Amino acid sequence: MFASKMVRSQQTAQPTSTLRRLPIVVEPGFHEIEAGRWEGTPEKDSMRTYLAAPLQWLGGNLDARIPGSIDGHEFVKRVNDSLRAVKNRGSKRPVIFSHGGTIMFWTLLTVSNPDMSKLQTDPIHNTGRVVVKGTPDKGWKLIEWDGKAAA
Repeated sequence: MFASKMVRSQQTAQPTSTLRRLPIVVEPGFHEIEAGRWEGTPEKDSMRTYLAAPLQWLGGNLDARIPGSIDGHEFVKRVNDSLRAVKNRGSKRPVIFSHGGTIMFWTLLTVSNPDMSKLQTDPIHNTGRVVVKGTPDKGWKLIEWDGKAAA
């Protein structure tokens, strides 16, 4: 079982860790999308500020950069590097506790069958989930989005 370096994701993982008697391994690449200059901006303003670049990533412009933060290439690489690390530890079906934005954007950017409407119609909230199948090297397929089978 894996969690981001953010304490709240480790706290969310704790009941499952206890139930399954599995340790929580902190994997740094699973943390939130860094907000850069927009850190601390009210959430109601996030679509115009913090999420402007990630929304461009979904449109194919991975060069778009969050001011003071990362671009889409760096984001995907960070998450994929952590997924490779998980795979290299021998995990066949890992459970990973991350953050809504990271989960949604990484999934929509990397799966072979993305449904971009999910961002508006069914965003991942706290304790939401996605299930993907694949590897960082061979690619990914979306199986479930928050418990609903992918089309």
